[in-house]
Amino acid sequence: MRGSRIIIPSCLRLELFDSIHKGHQGIGKCRERAKQYVWWPGLATQIADLVYKCSTCSHGSREIREPLISGGGGISITPLAGYWHRSLLF
Repeated sequence: MRGSRIIIPSCLRLELFDSIHKGHQGIGKCRERAKQYVWWPGLATQIADLVYKCSTCSHGSREIREPLISGGGGISITPLAGYWHRSLLF
């Protein structure tokens, strides 16, 4: 044990990573989830490496999306009095 976390032997780390990374929510969420319950030397680095190598995660993060509102169409969004208020000016 390391504090209240279980030390995971190297032979079980990939299997554990698969369950931690099941939702493909990125490095931060995986580290957060792992650090609640488990520990091993190099945990944060290994999680980062495995997430970078994940084809599902890398495909989603590199996908280029078009903006919802383009800046060149003569439309600008101007904030009004409150945070949630927006106005379209033509």
